[in-house]
Amino acid sequence: MSQQVDAILQQIEHLGEDDRVLLDQRLSELAEAKWQIEAKQARAIALDLGTDQQTIDKAVENVRYGS
Repeated sequence: MSQQVDAILQQIEHLGEDDRVLLDQRLSELAEAKWQIEAKQARAIALDLGTDQQTIDKAVENVRYGS
């Protein structure tokens, strides 16, 4: 692991409970925002290839939540 990652993990270990909760929330928000961007791009590609929205929704659901 890089020194930067180690330093960040040490800082996280020293956070109080409220800050840990806030960090978890922010990381979840960032992951969701990234997911939404990737899903939008994937839908656009699928639609360009002639795949209908119902098939796209099912594929997204399978990837996100398992089949």
